[in-house]
Amino acid sequence: MNINQKRNYLRLWIATIALGGIQYGYSMGELNTFDLKPTCMRCFQHGDKVNPCSNDTDVYSYDYFFMYISTCMVPLGAIFSSIYSGTFLSLRKALFIANIFCMVGRGINAIHIQYATLAGRFVNGLGVGIFSVIVPMFINEISPTKRKGSYGIATQIGITGGIFISYIVAKIMCFFNEVPPFEENKGNKAVKTNFTILYLFPILFCLLQTALLKWKFKYEAPKYYIIKEEYDVAQTLIQDILERNEAKEESNAGHSIYTDNSNALEINTIDPVSLNKYNQNWDGRKFSSIFKPKYWRSFLVGCILSMLQQLSGINIIIFYSGEIFNKENNVYFGYIPMILGFINFLCTIIATMLKFPFKSRLLIGLICLIVCSSTLFVFSAPHYEKWCPKSDIADDPTSCHIRTIRNVDRSVFIIFTTLFLISFALTIGPITWIMIAEILTERGMGIAISLNWALIIIIGVLPALKITPIEDTYVEDKDFYPGLNFSVLFFIFSGILMFGFVMILLNVKETYGLELHEIRELYKNEAYDPLIRGRNRIDSEEESLLNSISM
Repeated sequence: MNINQKRNYLRLWIATIALGGIQYGYSMGELNTFDLKPTCMRCFQHGDKVNPCSNDTDVYSYDYFFMYISTCMVPLGAIFSSIYSGTFLSLRKALFIANIFCMVGRGINAIHIQYATLAGRFVNGLGVGIFSVIVPMFINEISPTKRKGSYGIATQIGITGGIFISYIVAKIMCFFNEVPPFEENKGNKAVKTNFTILYLFPILFCLLQTALLKWKFKYEAPKYYIIKEEYDVAQTLIQDILERNEAKEESNAGHSIYTDNSNALEINTIDPVSLNKYNQNWDGRKFSSIFKPKYWRSFLVGCILSMLQQLSGINIIIFYSGEIFNKENNVYFGYIPMILGFINFLCTIIATMLKFPFKSRLLIGLICLIVCSSTLFVFSAPHYEKWCPKSDIADDPTSCHIRTIRNVDRSVFIIFTTLFLISFALTIGPITWIMIAEILTERGMGIAISLNWALIIIIGVLPALKITPIEDTYVEDKDFYPGLNFSVLFFIFSGILMFGFVMILLNVKETYGLELHEIRELYKNEAYDPLIRGRNRIDSEEESLLNSISM
């Protein structure tokens, strides 16, 4: 293969791996699709005891309770699988296993029983959890240093693409199979068709990824062959497949390192003696590794980044955008979640074109998120006043109560929610996956991402708690009711984002353009200055490899 063919092969390989991100995003977005139309949402519910197409308040509350529980089942399964995903030596085989879990889980979802849906989403979560660890790790290991920024964003592109696809599928199903208000759920063909197609559609991506990995992309990452002492295969992979115009390459702890070297391409010969020593000392897949002095600082930073991605409040937008913009019989209600999903996906693609440093992008993104979140809090926060109903007789003081007044301009919410989404998609969303994949060990990455999933559960449950200090409230603007719970959450997220800004400013190191051994040295030695790389760069290929082994 010539250079262009090798580039295209690598890009297609990365795109194939990123299909796992679609499973992640689809699983997160599919429940918000219930909000695309009120009738369609109710007709996706299960059970024969209630009429899901009824406008009765009790039925509506029942629907949402089930939605909250269902929302949490995928993250719950993902917590268990992501913790142990770091132990997979074969990343390619791990993707096969993840696809099996996803296909089985979605097959169980097709059974029209409420508990089967919960069980199916849990099994599906086991597969999605593996994807969430393996996809960014795999992409990081086969990406050249100078292109880790653009290639690493493939993980987030897959996630946002999955969210958007889930909206599209649900919208199409609701359009062609909408259930009339007078029809019952029991035995209704449209209900079963919508429900089945929505949950089974991602199996197509499972089959596509499995087929491509089976017959087209048969290689593992270089580190797999090095640890297995299959040095000839590793050398072939590095030289014939991962050959890039960044020029000089060498195998450093199983990762490819790319540096500029005029116009010539020079491939190092793998030293079996040095690599055997590396294999005997590598402990990145052990739980104990995260507590070692050489790893604990990067582990702490990785966990902060992973948790901050969720605590930014993005999943409040993803999960409940339909509820936030809820206005019965309004065209916005059906299309705003889908439009936001498209904006999220498009901005993530645009993020691949940005070339400025990772840490700077994180800080700029946090500033934008703080402004947007604070604005959303201010405009959704209610104020209270004493209210007595008018009567022909003298006012009865005992009939007076406190009512809630919300004078909210819908356009303010639309604008700042969109800006929030854009800021996240260009900064924290994609950059987090890149940075945790390059600074964490395999085990450390599994734990950091499991924390990410745990926070998704908390965020998914919070709105169900009905956080409101006054239960007996009168809402003046009945057409738009974001709920006091959302204003409280935006306030909390604003504070968390401010705290995260300080933590990133003080603890996160700039890794843009750095090679693996430089990143490890950066988090090991505070005196190391990444801006003066010429002074610290190791010129000798043998010294570079031995230095990485001794770390």
